[in-house]
Amino acid sequence: MAAAPSFRLSLRPCWRCGGTRLAEPGEFARRAFENGKLDLTEVEGLADLIAAETEAQRRQALAQTKGRCAVSTKAGAPSS
Repeated sequence: MAAAPSFRLSLRPCWRCGGTRLAEPGEFARRAFENGKLDLTEVEGLADLIAAETEAQRRQALAQTKGRCAVSTKAGAPSS
């Protein structure tokens, strides 16, 4: 989703200083993943949360971002 024109105009003075730009879609999640702040399950849950259209989808995605799916998968795995 692109930034609104009025938002872009309000940031224009910052851009004149140099080195400032709008983040690309997904950039914060990608950086968090690359820096070990989020695991892949949490990143996928975040993407699902953003795309959720129903309350049930939102709840499932929110649970995934909190790692509940990963925990239940680990708990149900057979031990060797």
